[in-house]
Amino acid sequence: MPLEDSPSLEEYRHGIPELPDSSARMPQPSRRTARRRRWWIIIGVLALAALALALWNGLYTGSASQSEEGFGTIVGRVVDAAGRPVMAEIIVEGSEISGRATPDGHFRLTKVPAGRRALLIGYMYMAREYFVTIRDGETVDIGQIVMPTSAREGGYGRLEWR
Repeated sequence: MPLEDSPSLEEYRHGIPELPDSSARMPQPSRRTARRRRWWIIIGVLALAALALALWNGLYTGSASQSEEGFGTIVGRVVDAAGRPVMAEIIVEGSEISGRATPDGHFRLTKVPAGRRALLIGYMYMAREYFVTIRDGETVDIGQIVMPTSAREGGYGRLEWR
C-alpha cells in the first residue's frame, strides 16, 4: 500500500476501524504503483532474456572446450598476395605466447593452452585474426595465410601492438 493511501493516526484514535465489506469495490492502485509494477515487469523480462542469452551462448560456443587441460602446437605458413614468404609476427591472444615466421614464412608455436584460441598474425601495420581449437598433445596446421601487401588491399587499417 502506498504511503498516500495508508490510514492516519487520527483514524485509529477511537480504536481499530471496521474492515470494509468484501462486496465493496477494491481501491485502484495509484498511478505511481502501476508505473512501479510496470517497471518491475520490464526488469524481470529483461533479466530472463539475459539469462536465456547467457545459456544459449554457453551452449553454442561450447564453453567446455575453453577449460580443457593440456597444451598443443600450432604450425602454418604466412605469405603475401604474390605468394612470397612473409616474416610475420604471430601472437596467441590472451597469453604471453608469440613467435615470428622464419624467412620461408613458416612458424611453429608450442605449449599453447588447449581450448579455443585466437591467433593474431601481424605484418606491416596490418593484422589478421584466426580462431583455432587446440587439444592436448595435438599439432594443428592452419595452412597458408595470405597477408595483404598494403592496408588498402586488406582493408584492415593500422595495427598497433600494446
